[in-house]
Amino acid sequence: MQRKFFSAVILAAVIMSLAVALGGERFKLGFTSEIDSNYHKGALRFQELVAEYTGGGIVIDVFPASQLGSERDLIEGTSLGTVEMCISSSGPLSNFSSDFMVMDLPYLVTSREKLFATLDGPIGQQILSTLEQANLKGLGFWENGFRCLTNNRAPITRPAELAGMKIRTMENPIHQYTFNNYGATAVPMAWGEVFIAMQ
Repeated sequence: MQRKFFSAVILAAVIMSLAVALGGERFKLGFTSEIDSNYHKGALRFQELVAEYTGGGIVIDVFPASQLGSERDLIEGTSLGTVEMCISSSGPLSNFSSDFMVMDLPYLVTSREKLFATLDGPIGQQILSTLEQANLKGLGFWENGFRCLTNNRAPITRPAELAGMKIRTMENPIHQYTFNNYGATAVPMAWGEVFIAMQ
């Protein structure tokens, strides 16, 4: 397998349903990453902090590895209140708020420091607040690494080398447009379907 960095930061957002934000004692927190991921480690720390700050009054039940569904399923479930909280990549959130598409513009990020200063400030709070139109409350962002392009042919050093390749993307119009524009065929697919599709 060959890898080449693609200049886009993958961001995760922790979101919760507005309807249950203050109304329960036990919250389900779901995400698609495995138990050895930064999502899981962060979720466990969040679980500890919530228990500590509420004196055990609020319990966070953590469900990793797509146990509660794909990212889109989780976001929809959170919006409907069937799942209280989820951690999602920013890509699928663009289906619920078009403001999240700015996160997917290629080559926009020049440094982690500038990105975090922007997202932790008024601009990031404004973007998170747009989720309220979908009955969601954005709690914050965290980095999930830089986008990598993985394939079984050869290293990709320039966009023209993507011509004719099928590339899995998130269910996100900017991701699809970007790779199609480079000459690849973008195939939008939930993360849980990737390994079967590659086989």
